[in-house]
Amino acid sequence: MIITIIGSSCYREMMEEHKKLLENDGHTVFLPAFDSYPELDELGVCTYNRNIIEKADVVHLFWDQRTTGTVFDFGMVFALRKRFVIQYMQEKTLRGVMEKYEKSIQEGETVYSDLESIYGRSSNPESLKLTVFTDYSLNKSEQ
Repeated sequence: MIITIIGSSCYREMMEEHKKLLENDGHTVFLPAFDSYPELDELGVCTYNRNIIEKADVVHLFWDQRTTGTVFDFGMVFALRKRFVIQYMQEKTLRGVMEKYEKSIQEGETVYSDLESIYGRSSNPESLKLTVFTDYSLNKSEQ
């Protein structure tokens, strides 16, 4: 079977290990994200990736849910109607942060900033407390 692996470069080690395992099982595996093609411009790279995706019987994905190149490659997978397997997808997303923040704001919760862990210095805990002010109660009564 021919397998193409697409994904975020931050998962290089994970993708290369996956490639080795698949090759040991007798599969032909392409991992275009780390191929060297200095003579290609941006369009050439996209065309190269499309050709590798076209050759595949199935495409495996490793994605951090941020990199746009992987989204572009997935669009080609989708358009070409290729079989597709998510091997790894980062669970923590910006959407998750926004949804949790939205909920905390709507519930009028207090938000804390842990400056000590970020900056490595001691701070007055009261100065770290940020009260979230919201007009949610006004919006609620208007509905």
